[in-house]
Amino acid sequence: MASPCGTAIFVSSDWMEMNKVLAAGLIGLVIAAVTGRDAVAQHRYEVLVFSKTEGFRHNSIESGVEAIRALGAENGFGVYATEDSDYFHTDSLEQFEVIVFLNTTLDVLDSGQEAAMVDYIQSGGGWVGVHAAADTEYDWEWYGGLVGGYFASHPAVQPADIVFTDRLHPSTKDLPLVWNHTDEWYNYEPNPRANVHVLAVIKESSYEGGTMGDDHPIAWAHHYDGGRAWYTGLGHTVESYAEPYMRAHLLGGIEWAAGLVEADVTATLASAYDEVVLTTELTDPMEIDITSDGRVFIIEWAGSIKIWEPATGAMRVIGWLPVDKNIEDGLLGLALDPQFDDNQWGYIYYSVIPDGPKKINRLSRFVYDGHMLDMDSEIPMLEISVQRSTCCHSGGSVQFDKDGLLYLSTGDNSGGDRNSPDPDLRRWADQSRTSANTNDLRGKILRIKPEPDGTYSIPEGNLFHADSLHRGEIYTMGHHNPFRISIDDSTGWVYWGDVGPGLVDGWDEFNQAQEPGFYGWPLFTGYNDPYPHYHLAEKEYVEPNAAAPLNESEYNTGVRELHEAIPAWIRYYYGPSEEYPELGAGGLNPMAGPTFHFDEVNAFDTAFPPYYNGKVMIYEWMRNWIQVVTIDEDGSVLEIDPFLPGNDYIRPMDIEVGPHGRLYIIEWGDEFWGSNANAQLVRLDYYGASGPPETEVPEMPPALSLSLDWPPDGGVFDFDSTYTYRVTVNDQARADEAIIRIYTGFDTSPIPLATYTRPEGEFRITRDYTHNPDLHYADRFAIVEACLDVSCARAKLHPRLKEAEHATSTEKSARKTYSARPASKHWGRTALTVMPLENGSRLTYNPLNLQGINRLTFRFRATGTGTILLSAEGSEIALPSIPISPDTGQAVVPHQADYTAGVPPDFPGMGLLAEGAYDNWREVSVEIPSIPETITLMLTFESAEEETVAELDWIRFEDAGFIY
Repeated sequence: MASPCGTAIFVSSDWMEMNKVLAAGLIGLVIAAVTGRDAVAQHRYEVLVFSKTEGFRHNSIESGVEAIRALGAENGFGVYATEDSDYFHTDSLEQFEVIVFLNTTLDVLDSGQEAAMVDYIQSGGGWVGVHAAADTEYDWEWYGGLVGGYFASHPAVQPADIVFTDRLHPSTKDLPLVWNHTDEWYNYEPNPRANVHVLAVIKESSYEGGTMGDDHPIAWAHHYDGGRAWYTGLGHTVESYAEPYMRAHLLGGIEWAAGLVEADVTATLASAYDEVVLTTELTDPMEIDITSDGRVFIIEWAGSIKIWEPATGAMRVIGWLPVDKNIEDGLLGLALDPQFDDNQWGYIYYSVIPDGPKKINRLSRFVYDGHMLDMDSEIPMLEISVQRSTCCHSGGSVQFDKDGLLYLSTGDNSGGDRNSPDPDLRRWADQSRTSANTNDLRGKILRIKPEPDGTYSIPEGNLFHADSLHRGEIYTMGHHNPFRISIDDSTGWVYWGDVGPGLVDGWDEFNQAQEPGFYGWPLFTGYNDPYPHYHLAEKEYVEPNAAAPLNESEYNTGVRELHEAIPAWIRYYYGPSEEYPELGAGGLNPMAGPTFHFDEVNAFDTAFPPYYNGKVMIYEWMRNWIQVVTIDEDGSVLEIDPFLPGNDYIRPMDIEVGPHGRLYIIEWGDEFWGSNANAQLVRLDYYGASGPPETEVPEMPPALSLSLDWPPDGGVFDFDSTYTYRVTVNDQARADEAIIRIYTGFDTSPIPLATYTRPEGEFRITRDYTHNPDLHYADRFAIVEACLDVSCARAKLHPRLKEAEHATSTEKSARKTYSARPASKHWGRTALTVMPLENGSRLTYNPLNLQGINRLTFRFRATGTGTILLSAEGSEIALPSIPISPDTGQAVVPHQADYTAGVPPDFPGMGLLAEGAYDNWREVSVEIPSIPETITLMLTFESAEEETVAELDWIRFEDAGFIY
């Protein structure tokens, strides 16, 4: 509808006359008559500006129309303005690539016009909403989804800071990262973030009257019902439309909505990602690293080293280190050499089991032979003396930077009462003997250069040159417990979360080191806030000077004068933070990194999107969240946004970006002290606007080059008995090359017991390994694994007595514990754990092979009546049901030893179970037919009663003559 000279026509009173023609359905003739087809062709596209109001009318509407007309003239699109809703007919709207709702208010379309609008969007049309477009059509649910969020309230017009968090979208890429702009700042209901891609946020701390708190989107875009929708909350004032930034903002939104400029508007939406669970075969996972071909190396706190391989989609145990798990020590840190593809070197930081009074944590280099980590290849590189008498703070993260320098974090290894009369306790509680000590490696981030022979050198640029009072390995110091660290390869900046003291006047911190330095602990926390709890009672407290701090500790072996203290990057506490309310409230355990950089050359199609370029991820182990920090060029925090709202993260323990740009996350699981059934390794695959594929046919795994013929997968074993194994290798010429390994363990952590190279032989499964105490409730198991090259077959075997809580999956039943931490708080185990049963409860156990088993015995107690229905999924053989009641079966009187088998009577912290834990237990047995197949055993509970009827403790598999 352009004029013959190609300029836009703005229709006012004359439009009413044209409506008569439109109503007659002659829109095509009108367009031809008024504009001429040749004139229309001169425009790249056409834009309809709609500004009808049924409520408040903004006096800036005319300015907005003029601004869009000017943009059209400058950028080659036609602009047509109207306040007449009769124009909303399908045949009218189809002439336009974009419809702009410019400060519309309240109910501006009738039902027929709404239907035309829906048709337009569903046909691929574009929509732009400006300011009061969010104050429109409150009773039309579809429109609410289109705009993203409705106007709820606003304060007076005033200046405020806008942070443009998307630096790639055409509506934001040419704007400053932060813009102080005067406008009327809407509060929205609901917060649109979960359903739209937020382009900009307004900082409520920069003005008065914001009600949305820490996350206040002000501009966003999304794909909606087949079309494209872009909205900005700017545009209340007349003056705003003369702003060059505002015009650039509008132009980018219009161009994108028209489909003329492509941009990703799904990067922050959980629906655009597939959260692929790679494995749940994890117990207490600590740190990961990823190879160039997507293999994920994983360490577990108790000593296992594992690998997940994309070629098979399976997890394997590749090594095990005996570790001392007292206090927070154990297997702590892992990093692969930057040249791993060539040298196959991996670096592990762990707590060595002492053979004398000296206790150390050690950084060692190991060689991976393509299938197993060669534990005999260990070259100790760096040893740090520690104490393990008083908890806590071990640190232990290992990372490489782009220059091949290795960084290692260490905690302050301190705790207790600094004023204790006991000299040992007094010393162990003194954090200045470690964190503020220039001659001690604890409470630090260390930086070294690994050398080819397994030694290391000290690179230039660390905090100190080595001498009798300084350790040259120190890069930063003054840390409490820098548990996870990360290096931004673009800037070289180091990020970490520092777990705080957990006391009044103490802060937890996220930190950023742009250069070596002293970060204050234990003299300061937070923004160099003095920490008065750290002083001796017999001495007068003298507030430390952050510009010239002193280490006055009687146990200091370094210099007294320290570097100027560097304040925290982000500080927060148990309660809501006034400065960073987005961090929430509750328990504290900060971790930081990675910083993402999109690598266009190496990125997979499903790589993390470029939107996140330069953004820093922070995560909270205690609060179960991951957030994204937008930073200024100088590294200061501009905005903290939630990461993929709607995705749940259960105690995120480590986050890494793989070589091809995909994000990997280790989740510890729900229980604080670990041994969680829901620990897992996940990978986020990004699919953008298309979303994850609905169904994905898994690739067929390559045919195995061998088979494990015996024992059967899921079989039952007795400890300290002898069994046979049989392996068939397809290529008989290579029969002697097969390697058979036997493991035992608990939860999902196998420990290597023996290795054989014969295709047939005998093996024994012993209880002997270092995971003491040998608690009865632990999910003990064994694995027989046969491998030829990287082709492996394996069978998992179950002990004769199976704890009920170690089900593969459960429905309507969650484990219940009666005695927390029976051995010590550092074990965090439970001596009696049961599965409550109510109507509809279901427990499954897989894989399980009942060949040779002729009877099952259950230990339970009941307060009502019900029936356990047994079924063998994978077999046609029927299994019986078991009625239970308070009188079913044989009464038994368990005692402490039943639940703590193997725990020495004098083990520290051992106590009796809770009152009533031993009462009313019974055992019932049921005969079953022998089932030759490997099955999934399903226990389904039925009861006419509403509440929990019973508790199941364990299942015992019994036989007349054991045949394995």
